[in-house]
Amino acid sequence: MEVKNTSTIKIFDYGKSFVLGINSKDNNPRFLIESKCTITDRGKTEDYYIVSKCKGEFTYSKDDLFVRNAFGLFPIFGKDETLTYRKFKYYKPGEEGEYKRAYKKGEIWGERKFIIREVEAELLDTAEKIVKATEEGRVLMGRFRIKKGIEVIIDFPIKTINTHEDQWQVDTGYILYPNFYKYPVDKISSLSMAFIAFNSFGVLEVSTEGLMELVPGCNAMYIARDNEFSKVANPDISIYAI
Repeated sequence: MEVKNTSTIKIFDYGKSFVLGINSKDNNPRFLIESKCTITDRGKTEDYYIVSKCKGEFTYSKDDLFVRNAFGLFPIFGKDETLTYRKFKYYKPGEEGEYKRAYKKGEIWGERKFIIREVEAELLDTAEKIVKATEEGRVLMGRFRIKKGIEVIIDFPIKTINTHEDQWQVDTGYILYPNFYKYPVDKISSLSMAFIAFNSFGVLEVSTEGLMELVPGCNAMYIARDNEFSKVANPDISIYAI
């Protein structure tokens, strides 16, 4: 997956790649992949995918399809494990553990099939190329590599990019961002949802989401979210146009 000194490269095509549940007893959903995270630890490589958000629902009900205490569901898939983030506005007492939950192989949505497609992309290595491709309406993809004990490579669509004259700034998410100190032990549970921002190839800023506190109130508990901000120096960042 080397990215340096390359004008074109095969890169993950998020718009045409899916995770499909198979052999489930009650439902086989198909999810559009939003971003890919590849982690290498002591020579072993694992791929993880965050897929499009959905809402809590009663599947195949004849009416009242949405769950009343509606929550945003963010599934994350590894080869065998699954991690879900459920974003409720209100939690009833005892449900706070459902904010983040890991599942073993076969525990949710049966087995899974990964439909992964790649596409040839052009490396944009100057501000002029980035601005031009943005104005032409080309699909933009990003990739960055960080090595801090483990090596992390993240492929992601650039959903939002700002330009002005010869300046540019990417602000996009969700991506998956690991806790570099917890990954070897916690594996998929070390992954957080994050937004990233950068306007050069030398510094990356990351905003990760987390559970801050549960405040009792009436017959429910309100969930507040805490964003942790960090800067990553000397990442290996590349931008591509399709």
